[in-house]
Amino acid sequence: MPTYSDGLPFAHGEHFKKWLAPFIGTTAWGLEVGSWEGRSALWLMENILTHPLSTLVCVDTWEGEAVQKAEKMDFALKERNFLANTSQYRAEYRLIVKKGDSAKILRTLPVERYSFAYIDGSHQAPDVLTDAVNAWALLKRDAVLIFDDYDWPSGLGEVHEPKPAIDAFISIFRERIEILDRGYQLALRKL
Repeated sequence: MPTYSDGLPFAHGEHFKKWLAPFIGTTAWGLEVGSWEGRSALWLMENILTHPLSTLVCVDTWEGEAVQKAEKMDFALKERNFLANTSQYRAEYRLIVKKGDSAKILRTLPVERYSFAYIDGSHQAPDVLTDAVNAWALLKRDAVLIFDDYDWPSGLGEVHEPKPAIDAFISIFRERIEILDRGYQLALRKL
């Protein structure tokens, strides 16, 4: 049984299933930047990456951001919950954990391997843009890139929110993408 501190299920399954339908049951590779307690990772393994040779790579620091640090969150508990929630898939070597700074880790992963990437790590605009550019090189043609918290208001200004970074990425890559959906999450396809 998953261990989530707030007791809520993964809320974006309906959208993910629509965007990632072509990869269900295939030997796809997925990438998740920002895994927290493993809610989305577990959902992806149970609903999209169902083939026994499919794999998900999860990247997180489990150190949180300034807002979470101010709230004195128990980051060690978040990581323990992630490890408990994903233990079955890690034991099967279908879920790989890369703990550390995504800006460094993404540059070490194989290019053009991944069928999709889900970016939900740092919400600071410079970090979101860095994750997007680094993940882009890792995606195959027709892969899907999903950004979480597109409309999330930090209350601290644009540089502390994902939206300006995502908009900049879309503007720069506009001739190489197809926008699939734009709401609280934004999904696009690599052309």
